[in-house]
Amino acid sequence: MTLGIDANLLVALDALLRARSVTGAARALGLGQPAMSHALARLRAHFGDPLLVRRGVGMVLTPRAQALAAPARAAVEALEVVFDDRDAFEPASARRLFRIAATDHVGFLLLPHLLETLGREAPAVDLDVRGITEHPVPEGLADGSLDLAIGVFADVPSGMRRQALFVERFTCLVREDHPGVGAQMSLERYLSLGHVLVAPRGTRVGAVDRVLRARGLSRRVALTIPHFLLAARIVARSDLVVTLAERLADHFVLMGGVRRVEPPVQLERYTLTQLWHEQRHTDAGHRWLRGEIVRAARAVDRAPP
Repeated sequence: MTLGIDANLLVALDALLRARSVTGAARALGLGQPAMSHALARLRAHFGDPLLVRRGVGMVLTPRAQALAAPARAAVEALEVVFDDRDAFEPASARRLFRIAATDHVGFLLLPHLLETLGREAPAVDLDVRGITEHPVPEGLADGSLDLAIGVFADVPSGMRRQALFVERFTCLVREDHPGVGAQMSLERYLSLGHVLVAPRGTRVGAVDRVLRARGLSRRVALTIPHFLLAARIVARSDLVVTLAERLADHFVLMGGVRRVEPPVQLERYTLTQLWHEQRHTDAGHRWLRGEIVRAARAVDRAPP
């Protein structure tokens, strides 16, 4: 363990790597430019690396500096949490915009509960909810253009944190008076029908296709759409079938025109999670939002459709 760490030097490092400018870092910390230049000289000597190098009219980070940027930011955020005993985020008075990537399935279930809380406790906190494919999620979380992503994430890159919200299971929807489907549906009938595939990420291979393929079977995907909320309306006016999340299906049944049928193949349950970058982990406002999303997910779990 390294002893004698200079916390002020750590703060200076973070400011320099974020501003990529001695003048900008000095302004951010309220220091004079000579003091910041001295701090940079000490940092260069400590790491044996120039950290910031001139390129054109500006400065760029060396590879060593790029590797230090995320750990330095996380360390400074941790110091702020330790030494600042004030509540850094007051929902009632906070003005802040959070950018969230999610599917319309997630938005349909979670947003009504979340917005009820925001209206009551944080009236000036705004949300910008984007489609899950409008911006690559890991890159968006890393560069700060996204604060959170909510969905199903099989592979989580390093530097990311995740938290389970709730578990979903699959069911099928057909129109109420479907001529070929009764109270139950055989595998033969299921495979004979045209299917609607909801593909938020644009792929034409879903969980159903992977299960069928393992059994040497396949289905005909007659229609691929990007949004879950289109599915019920399409199915209600056609002989197509859609396989989707049970909670969402139950809401569609209440709206009318469709009914539920259990799928004739065993489909694994899946977990919806919220995903964020390590850099945001100790941010007080971000922590508050994540907590409210967890509470909204619990409300979804408890609430009838």
